[in-house]
This record gives sequence, C-alpha cells and structure tokens, in this order.
Amino acid sequence: MDFKDYVINEEDFDFFKSLPEDEKLLFIYDLICIDAYGIGSTDVEDETVIDITLDKAEAFKEFIEQFEIKMRSFIASTINLNVDCNLVFINNSVVINSNNKKEITDSVKDLYMEGYLLQELKMTEKMSLVFHHQKYCKMYEIIGYEESINLN
Repeated sequence: MDFKDYVINEEDFDFFKSLPEDEKLLFIYDLICIDAYGIGSTDVEDETVIDITLDKAEAFKEFIEQFEIKMRSFIASTINLNVDCNLVFINNSVVINSNNKKEITDSVKDLYMEGYLLQELKMTEKMSLVFHHQKYCKMYEIIGYEESINLN
C-alpha cells in the first residue's frame, strides 16, 4: 500500500482542507478503506468503529463536565452577595440573580429603559446548576438594542 496510489480530485481536496483536524484523519481512513474493502464493505470489524465512537463520546462528556465546573466557578466569582441584584452578561444573554423577585423585575425594566430588548429564556437543569447562585435566577436573551428610552 503506497500513498502515491491515492489520488483525489480538486473538489475532494477542497473538502479535505475545510475539515477540522480530527476529521481529516477519518477522511484519509475512509479513502483507504474504500480502496481496500470497497464502498459499504462489512469486512471491517464494527467493534473498532464503536470503540472510536465511545472514546470520542467519553472525551466529549468529560470536556463538558470540566467546562461546567469552570463556568460555575467563574459565575460564582462574579456574584456579590452584598448587593441586591447581580447581572452577568454572556455573549447575547444576561443572567440575573437576586434574593428578591422585585429586584429582578426592576433590573429588567432598567435594561429595557437603557435600550435592551430582552426575551426570557427557560433554563435547563444544567444551566440552573451553573447560573443559579441566589434565591431567584432568570436568564434573558438580548434580541436587540435600540436608543435609550426617555420617560419625558
């Protein structure tokens, strides 16, 4: 088996270049297997494929767990229990923590008056574990921003 024997056209090469690093190896593996075993061959043991898939799934699960721990730690470090309300802006979302529902409502009104257009998001259980640090916690998506509103 010689790699010089494997010739791919320009379109396939462009596709290969666009792949993430971990997918490039699979592309070459598929190229060799198709040549050696044919398209759709069942001669390759399925256990190998399952092992690779499980290893990737386990690694991804571990990565997500580590990310949750780091994110929870980061959010916890931003919470000041001595203030009435804590706001954390993350990308196009804002998370509001408080021990008083009225403070959350007032904060949303203040953001609206500043020009933020918000839509409440339902937090999943995992999101609650990461973001919920006081008695009440709400998350909003920032769907737009306009000029501040003046009551006059």
